[in-house]
Amino acid sequence: MTRLTSVAEQALTNDFVYSLRLTVKPANEYMFEVFKEDKSWIVNIKERNCTCNRFQKDEMSCGHALAMMKEMNIDPYDYCSHYYTTKVWLETYDATVYPVGKQQHWELPDFFKDIIVLPPFERVKAGRQKKRIIAA
Repeated sequence: MTRLTSVAEQALTNDFVYSLRLTVKPANEYMFEVFKEDKSWIVNIKERNCTCNRFQKDEMSCGHALAMMKEMNIDPYDYCSHYYTTKVWLETYDATVYPVGKQQHWELPDFFKDIIVLPPFERVKAGRQKKRIIAA
């Protein structure tokens, strides 16, 4: 049984495959520069961050950090947040969730019944929407 959920395990595997094509250069004991062709990233293993921002945002090793960990023989599972573990995931759904019943039977205070919630006003911009291009 793996330590991580299947989705997190698959993401880690995909990042590991990506990391095999990267080159690592140590800057000091904790900082490393990771290269792929003409691009480079700085990984600080002590502070658990990378210039791609994925390491600190997802709290899971990005491909750049995995390339560095592979070179240093460090276990990447030690750098994944405990929220990605199967145990924590199962504990999330361990508590009983009680149904709320039909909306007609809800007992609400009178001041709630009188409130009308409208969507926020957003001005529609003229012209065609721009496409988002995400560069890898």
